[in-house]
Amino acid sequence: MKVIRDYHLENLLTDEVRELVPDVVRRVIVPCGALEAHGAIGLGTDTIIPIGFAEALAPRLNALIAPALPLGTLRTLKRYPGSIGLSPALYLDLLKEIGDGLVQSGFDEIILLNGHAGNTATLKDAAYHLHVEHGVFALAYDWYFEPDQLAVDIYGGGGGHSAAAETGLVVAFRPDAAPEGLWKREDAGVPKPSVSAYPAPYPIMLIEEDNGLPDFDQNKAKRFAKGAIENAAKSLAEVLDRWETLHR
Repeated sequence: MKVIRDYHLENLLTDEVRELVPDVVRRVIVPCGALEAHGAIGLGTDTIIPIGFAEALAPRLNALIAPALPLGTLRTLKRYPGSIGLSPALYLDLLKEIGDGLVQSGFDEIILLNGHAGNTATLKDAAYHLHVEHGVFALAYDWYFEPDQLAVDIYGGGGGHSAAAETGLVVAFRPDAAPEGLWKREDAGVPKPSVSAYPAPYPIMLIEEDNGLPDFDQNKAKRFAKGAIENAAKSLAEVLDRWETLHR
């Protein structure tokens, strides 16, 4: 059997892809991120995290990793310096084109692994398009819906956008994008559900005041990343195992 030399699609030769897909590996993970203000951590947080998940999950799920999409759809934080967003229509077209190329390369299972909440609706539309248009199996996965209890156990609470949970994953996956001591306490606050503000007043959005503030402890970060990856592996495997019965 052909051995997977590297799980990153861009590091493989085209002949290797031809030999691997779909006989050895049928699925591909597309890390979907954004370039958006996070206050305590780098602008690329929403891309760094799904890349970290993808690299941990690919060997376990027998999947290759497509190049990450570093831009997504922005709303509340688009005005902050360094933030760059795409319109939902353009983003959907981009996802369709990328999906079309992956299908042409032989993949028949596509995992859109998302790190940015603003992408969610468009990713669901893209997954459905790929399924209907090409008959492939496609899904969108949002990591941040699952490790709430884990964040409480380790950090006392996940905190929300750019808070303890996200900061911990960046510390674990790309510590150079989590420079401790540079963030400002006034950048953290609890958005009021009664107010929809553009731009949002805080790049660090808490769920409860002073709960889940950015935490740069490396040991906590490693524990949280390990648990979050286990959650993702379990949720995805449940779907992928069922898909195997539908391929027959």
